[in-house]
Amino acid sequence: MCTKYFVYANLLLSHPLHYSGKATGVDNNTCQKYVVLDKNLASHVTDLQKKTTEPKTSIPLGTSVLVTPFNRNVMSAADLDSVLPSHDMLYHQWRAFSTALESYSGSYNTLFVGFASVQLDTSILSLLTPGIISQQVTSLYFMGNNLGGDELLLLSGVIEQSPTLEALAICRNKLGDLKKGVTNRLASAIRTHPNLQRLVLASCGIGNNKTILSCIRNKSLISIDMSSNDMSSEAAKIITKFIAKAKNRRVAQLCLEDNKFDDNDAILFASALRLNNTLTTLDLGKNVITDDGKKILLKCLFDDSSLNAVSDSNHKCRIIVHKKKNGRFRDYLTDETGQGVESFNVSKVSHKFGRRNKIHHCMFNPSSDGGFVLSHYEDMPLELWAEVLGLIKYRSTTDTVSLAKTQTLMFELMRATPCIFLSKNTQIVISRKRKFVRC
Repeated sequence: MCTKYFVYANLLLSHPLHYSGKATGVDNNTCQKYVVLDKNLASHVTDLQKKTTEPKTSIPLGTSVLVTPFNRNVMSAADLDSVLPSHDMLYHQWRAFSTALESYSGSYNTLFVGFASVQLDTSILSLLTPGIISQQVTSLYFMGNNLGGDELLLLSGVIEQSPTLEALAICRNKLGDLKKGVTNRLASAIRTHPNLQRLVLASCGIGNNKTILSCIRNKSLISIDMSSNDMSSEAAKIITKFIAKAKNRRVAQLCLEDNKFDDNDAILFASALRLNNTLTTLDLGKNVITDDGKKILLKCLFDDSSLNAVSDSNHKCRIIVHKKKNGRFRDYLTDETGQGVESFNVSKVSHKFGRRNKIHHCMFNPSSDGGFVLSHYEDMPLELWAEVLGLIKYRSTTDTVSLAKTQTLMFELMRATPCIFLSKNTQIVISRKRKFVRC
């Protein structure tokens, strides 16, 4: 794969734009604010300008092509929110760009093509479509393009004809209030795509639109971002139902930041996560979830009311719920509880390994008042006591701190459950494998 680089060219074409003084809406300076983040593509566009023919070239395309107004390294927030409008004077520039993209040949494994803060109307998208399809683009990025119904229908066709597409981002383009036929076509194209792994539909005004939300049912998706979409409880019901279903347990990252989910929705997410052990990250930051909702979410990750509850907790997912602390946003569920959920629920640790560590934590670590929670042992089957006592004995041999803890625990257990230790019919001896066996 070619090395990724970002080299700015100052304009889409190499020469200043000549226009009639009567033209309105776009001037020469505005047109020259276009930049192309790929030096080879910029050079190829220049070559095509100078020649009447359009020869193939062996220059590799690289991995990234991004067309955007301004230098995005120095763009302000206001610039990001603005969109450079389309104009007839720019049409021949787009034609040259699309021809350059379509006529490229080279050796590369992945290709990212994106358009940010520039308006794309149907005429421009029609020009771009052959190049995107023929180059077997793997990542498509549309941000702030004023895409309407006609443009989204064209984009749906591009998605359907791009089987190599692995990542699709549509941001700051309104999707929630489109005609039903448009949303059905777009949602179907995304939902049925065979290889799409990453989907970003951020700041699109989706709300509780069930048709658009059905995009998450794509069986190949691994990462989904639907942040800043004004979603509320109706959307939460659809999303949590998706999380809880076994056949949908491929998604690992789900970002729902900056929506309108509340404590009642936190209950839905907690219930769904108890049935899911593949989701590694759930971002619920900047929602309207209070401390009560956060406690509910924490309980689904680490319910220490009993050892059985610990076992039934979610041992894979990391839930992000931001809370400002010392001027910085921190993960509330991991920084404030002292329960070590962050160290237990990490993506590199298996579901079974995280569960084992939590059970050990509850069994051998004193509670906040300094005493052991003996209620964890109340329902312990007799058949398991040999294993438990053997584990206690093993931990007592590791270091001085563990010895003090386990001796205290052993004493409290003997006082609380003397029948286990004083039974005339049961003798407990220690084997060389650090397990207790019944003789």
